[in-house]
Amino acid sequence: MLAVDILITLCLIVLLFYALYVVTKLCVLKRGDKLSYLKGFKKGKFAFIYFIAIFLYWIGYYQINNKLDQSFISAINDTIDLVVLKIKISGIYSYMETNAYYAASMYILFCLVVLNVFLFAFALFGQSIVNFFKRVYYTHVAKKIYVVIGFNKSNESVLKSIKSKKYNVILFAEAGKNYLDFTYINKICYIKYFDNTDFYDKLSKLFKNFTNRSVEVIINTGNDEKNIILTEQISNIILDDKLTKYTSDVDCGLRVYVFGEPQNVSSFSHYVKKTNGCVHYLNKYKIVANDFIDKYPLTQFMNDDEIDYSSATIKEDVDLNVILIGYGKTNQQIFLSSVAINQFITFDRNHRLVDKPVNYFIYDKEISNNEKNLNHAFYRFKSELDTDQDKYLPLPPFPANDNFLKLDINDNHFYEMIKSNIHPQGRRKAFNYIVIAFGTDLENLDLAEKICSKLKEWGLFNKTKVFLKIRNGELATQVVNKEFISTSGFYTFGNESEVVYDIDKIVTEKIELMAMDRHLSYNIKSNMNLETAKQVIEEATKSWYAMHQIQRESNIYAILSIRSKLQLLGFDYAPVNSPLGDESAAYQKAYEKDDPIVYDDTREDVKGKKTIVYTNERVSHSVRENLAILEHQRWNAYMISKGNIPSTIEQIKNNDSKRLDLRRHGNITTFEGLIEFRKIMAEVKHLSEEETDVIRYDYQIMDDLVWLLHKNGYKIVKKEEKKDE
Repeated sequence: MLAVDILITLCLIVLLFYALYVVTKLCVLKRGDKLSYLKGFKKGKFAFIYFIAIFLYWIGYYQINNKLDQSFISAINDTIDLVVLKIKISGIYSYMETNAYYAASMYILFCLVVLNVFLFAFALFGQSIVNFFKRVYYTHVAKKIYVVIGFNKSNESVLKSIKSKKYNVILFAEAGKNYLDFTYINKICYIKYFDNTDFYDKLSKLFKNFTNRSVEVIINTGNDEKNIILTEQISNIILDDKLTKYTSDVDCGLRVYVFGEPQNVSSFSHYVKKTNGCVHYLNKYKIVANDFIDKYPLTQFMNDDEIDYSSATIKEDVDLNVILIGYGKTNQQIFLSSVAINQFITFDRNHRLVDKPVNYFIYDKEISNNEKNLNHAFYRFKSELDTDQDKYLPLPPFPANDNFLKLDINDNHFYEMIKSNIHPQGRRKAFNYIVIAFGTDLENLDLAEKICSKLKEWGLFNKTKVFLKIRNGELATQVVNKEFISTSGFYTFGNESEVVYDIDKIVTEKIELMAMDRHLSYNIKSNMNLETAKQVIEEATKSWYAMHQIQRESNIYAILSIRSKLQLLGFDYAPVNSPLGDESAAYQKAYEKDDPIVYDDTREDVKGKKTIVYTNERVSHSVRENLAILEHQRWNAYMISKGNIPSTIEQIKNNDSKRLDLRRHGNITTFEGLIEFRKIMAEVKHLSEEETDVIRYDYQIMDDLVWLLHKNGYKIVKKEEKKDE
């Protein structure tokens, strides 16, 4: 009997340890490790517990009937029944009454068997059950949901960014894709679809009861053909259910964001127009480029060697050079974005205010200026204007000095050419950017190391900033930014998981929110009462989503240019919780020097914005006028980069000056040309020149800057000034 009790006690100890092990695993493991553990139940790793069951049943039967073989057969039969939760104790009950250790062992065994069966069932069906209830909630109850279409590495980043903010999210994935582990670990609801019809039916269920819900859809399958097909399906849902009326409603609206390659922009833009702005086209290279320009405007590292802070101009004897190494999709967009934003003015030797073009040197191993998007857009200003320039108002200068060089990085003359591009000539000075985006992350890193070494040899390191594209977020943050930057002195950009595939970058990016307020300020007039102002706010919000993409982007690029303009005055902006002091008053003093803003104190503020009184009077060479001229020059550059050309004087006289569908605009002219424009329009419309003036819009962004930044959680600070060693 003692030996039997010892065996029973050993079984009891094993069962207790196993119970503790299971509970600990379920409570302590992270979801990824827990998933691996649960998968073990599907593979039968828990089966050893049934061998203990056979042994315990055998002991019980043997103690009652003392028959070895019959007890073993009975033990196997009862264990088989136990697998399907048919718990039998009638044959061993009498022994359980006489042996407390044995009874405890059997009851613990039964509990563990039930737990095993439950975990086995959960491993097989649990995720589907939980997902079903989530899907019902998101489809019928949730007030705001995000829908991500396509399962891939990029969308994993998008989904994680949504979950990190505790938003409701559904993954729409093609049947056959291996997304179950990811959705379990990250607690994400999923819906699988089989074909286009199935996609249409399942997605359309989310677009019901729109009077009290908001749906944000991100399409990013990694294949533009699939993206277009799915966008067509969503467009049909939008039109079939008459959802375009919700385009501008923030709380109960529908917005679709579709990623696509830049060479396919026309195909995606078709659906933007078709859905009245419900569909938004996203070019990841443009997002990367705009983030780069926002973080590193050309003025970021300049000081009073290059900038005349008293007039917000670049000094006449300074050459600004940008070298782009590699002309793939990233550097193409950096070139276009930089041209549209990095515009400058200077005083020549006769103290006349003139443009200060940036010199671009573009290196690629192929002939890179023969490119369809460039020919369709950027070079249209050069190629399609009438040779008789008297047909136009005064033409603005071409917005960049572009130099395309066919030269491989392995060429013997490569470094020699780079040096000649950036080395100041004679008594002139030079300030330079070098942007490397020609190959893999490690290839870019290797070349950046070599170029920084050469710059130090040439004595040009302090006046040249080197930037390299690193796509891989882990490589950028864990290796390059920690190990290389401090010793080599370059900067990284292009971390896609942080810059592109984050939900805030896609749907609520700070620049776009400020651009919407910029758009609102266009519509606030000095003679507006409060009731009218409310209507204007509603109309401005509605028109933002419905307007032409060029108009919307124009406001975005205007916002992207703010840092550059502030830095020309010795200021910058930072989040309101920054430890740096708020220098808004100092900015206003420097900005309004000799040219104060006139406010209409008789009018109510609109969203906290004071109403400004504009007239046609100007204070020449004031900081305020210089920045207005700079803003118009920047707008010209943006419009030209998009392939817009000036309307002729005849078209302006026919009141046909603005035709975005034909890519022409009557305001593509010099600042003085705008005076001629308002005179013509005053005659055409029988209005005063005060009423037809458009120059005031070039003043607005800097006039409203303190309001604009404060409203969006930012403040004006002193620029961090770094003198060269």
